[in-house]
Amino acid sequence: MLVRHRCRGIIISGSLTLGDKKMGNIRIVTLMDNQNGERKDLAAEHGLSLYIETGYANILFDFGQGKHTYENAAALNIRPERVDYGVCSHGHYDHGGGYPAFVEAGVRAPFVTGKGYFTEKYAVEDIRATYLGVGFDENFLEEKGILHKECSGVLPLSPSVSVMTGFRRSHSFETIPERFRLRQGEEWKPDPFDDEICLVHQLKEGLFVLVGCSHPGILNILSSVQGQF
Repeated sequence: MLVRHRCRGIIISGSLTLGDKKMGNIRIVTLMDNQNGERKDLAAEHGLSLYIETGYANILFDFGQGKHTYENAAALNIRPERVDYGVCSHGHYDHGGGYPAFVEAGVRAPFVTGKGYFTEKYAVEDIRATYLGVGFDENFLEEKGILHKECSGVLPLSPSVSVMTGFRRSHSFETIPERFRLRQGEEWKPDPFDDEICLVHQLKEGLFVLVGCSHPGILNILSSVQGQF
């Protein structure tokens, strides 16, 4: 099983290899990360965004925190009309806040999230609550004519590519910090990150799994993927 998590620098990956096994021609372009590589003209900031070509579908996975992610994509010749799906791993600003800039540039592909993605998310410490959400809602998608697909369990995107949620919390030591909270009316509830999704690409040689922050726990996610596929 191959896990792709938090790329370092803005890079382009060609054929992937696990051990001595070639894992197929998957092209990954890092559009945003907290460090850049050789391309010093590209922005780097806290957040994540990847563009993936699987041979079956072209997918934007996460969108960084703002407009600089799209600016990087344009500089790397990632054109809006090439995108088949926009997938956001969870509803935090540093993964979804840059999405509107892609929409304004012409991306109209279906937007894929887990359920509860637009619930207000905060970091709460003492008397201070910091909003962590993406800064847009379902009304924005409706106004732009974008189909919102919510994943529950497993949602296929192509013959070999799916998104998955509903991760079993089988590793008790993987816990979520108490500061992450959901605001529902006047109530503040712990955020279980039920909206978190991952991308799974089924290959002859094994599974390629792409994750964001893995708030539910990376072992919980991978164990659930193994159990499903």
